[in-house]
Amino acid sequence: MAEGSRGRKRYSARKTPSSVHPAALPKLDPSIENIFRQRSDLLLEQSIHHFREKMVTSQILYRPGILAGARINFHGSRWDLHHERDIWKVVSFPPKPQLAAWEDCFHDSWDNRDSCSMPQGVSFFAYDSTFDFSRERFQELQEDFIQHLLSHEVLEVECNPYLKMDKKPEETEGNFLSRCLERAHQELGPETQTLEDTLQRFQNRLREKLDREIREIGKEQLELQAGLTADGMPIQTQRRQRSGSEMDIQNEMDVQESIATIEDIKKEMENLETVSVEKRKEFEENVTQIARFREKDLIRIGRADVEVLRFALIWLPFTEFILQEDDARTSHLVRSF
Repeated sequence: MAEGSRGRKRYSARKTPSSVHPAALPKLDPSIENIFRQRSDLLLEQSIHHFREKMVTSQILYRPGILAGARINFHGSRWDLHHERDIWKVVSFPPKPQLAAWEDCFHDSWDNRDSCSMPQGVSFFAYDSTFDFSRERFQELQEDFIQHLLSHEVLEVECNPYLKMDKKPEETEGNFLSRCLERAHQELGPETQTLEDTLQRFQNRLREKLDREIREIGKEQLELQAGLTADGMPIQTQRRQRSGSEMDIQNEMDVQESIATIEDIKKEMENLETVSVEKRKEFEENVTQIARFREKDLIRIGRADVEVLRFALIWLPFTEFILQEDDARTSHLVRSF
């Protein structure tokens, strides 16, 4: 183990390394991209603290892997939807005739800055005859990658089936609810207008009926009923002044009947106002309920929706540490990426 130019510890191979694994890369078809994953010094420092004092030396052991990337296009005729998703996987290269375990990926993202074109230091490569690096094998694995995406990648869409609206992947629930409320008011606008027209028609009829009754009984009689004469004199005083004359009993009965009718009309108008408020509230609650309704929909993809961005052989670095324990030496392999 040696100090780097900036004080960082580096883990170099022995001067005379030996390994059961070859020190050279396998022969590859020129069509196959071949890259190396950089080692992480920070990860190594964190991994060796419990056996640092036992370290004798170290060497790099590269294992084959697959770097696979694809862009998926989600779209649906049911929803106004167009969404792209990039999928990246770094997995172990499978020995033949196995297929890759795409669910057991080391990384589900990729940064080109983490790769290099050459191995770092003196290295060994952990592969043997169980690994097939032919062009046909890579085509088989790439097809398996596509089939894995077709089977597992779906887009879960939150939607309102009544309004035929979907929540965009990055949209907040509050914004989606606002859009649904606006659409619900637009679609239920005719019903709203019908309700308002009906309430207004009932109100107009009662007002016309009230005006007609008032005209028939006359303003003076209404004021008398209220306890005042037309000139402001109390009704009791006026009646004493009329005590010498005979009142028209039938006319008095008609007046009282009209006054009772007016009172009934006023009560109907008050009841109509109460009903109007309740109907508008009920209608608005119905609109809100429709706007808040949610369902989950799964959008699946077809082969034409998958674009393979990259499919490469990537060598994944592990560091093999030789440890001295009493009179015996043992090896300890640490993932270094």
